[in-house]
Amino acid sequence: MVDTGLYRHMWMPLYLAQRAIARLLFRTPAEGAATVLYAALSPDLEGECGGGYWANGHREMTMPPTFDPQLQLNLWETSLRLLDLH
Repeated sequence: MVDTGLYRHMWMPLYLAQRAIARLLFRTPAEGAATVLYAALSPDLEGECGGGYWANGHREMTMPPTFDPQLQLNLWETSLRLLDLH
């Protein structure tokens, strides 16, 4: 979990408990963004796309359907249509 400002509106005793736990267990916003930024911007990944899931700075194994180019294209086109971006 990432320690963000989303918790600031909680009931004060709960907020104070969350702050203590967050310092011990949560990632900072910078740490939380590191994997996303690496996957989006790293020249090491140039040309690689699709079928991957990234967590904690590492690519994780996924199920075989995630590597299906037709399924990827269908998902992309459906997303565009749902967002009215086609």
